[in-house]
Formats: sequence, C-alpha cells, structure tokens
Amino acid sequence: DKVMACAVNMDIVKKESYSFKAINTKRSYFAHTSNKLLPKEKYMIGVKTGYTSKAGPCLIARAKDGKKDILLVMLNSQNRWANTKLALDTVLDKR
Repeated sequence: DKVMACAVNMDIVKKESYSFKAINTKRSYFAHTSNKLLPKEKYMIGVKTGYTSKAGPCLIARAKDGKKDILLVMLNSQNRWANTKLALDTVLDKR
C-alpha cells in the first residue's frame, strides 16, 4: 500500500496543477505547483517546498535524466530555486 501511495504521490508532484474531490464531502479542490523549475526543466520530476522557523526555506527536488536519478534536499536556502537549478544542472552535466 505504501508503495502505491508513493507512486501516486510521485505522479501528482510531476504536474503543474492537480484537481481532486474529497472522499467524504465530495468537495472539489485545485492545487497549483509553486515549483518554478517544473515547467521549465524537462529533467524535473517533482518537488516539495516548505518553511519552518528552524529549517528556514526548504526544498526537496527529484530529477531524472537517462540513468541519473537525483534526490536533492536543501535546508535554509535563501535562494532555493537558483541553487537547486545550479546543483542539478551540475550533476546532470547541463552547464
């Protein structure tokens, strides 16, 4: 069950937007990604962003290009989008 939930979640985070209905209320919801790299970079699979007072601006990103599959975690990154792009471009030889 956990594997399937993870697979479903990975499919969702690849999308620029996603709509769904609550099971119990049938209320419709619409979500739009704040991932600034997803629509621009073909290698981006998905990301999760967040913020806490202790960790600051955070980002978890997954990228895949050929046989390279990268998971990048940034904590307290004041420029998380540019830093993520630089790191992934470097690892994926896109620079």
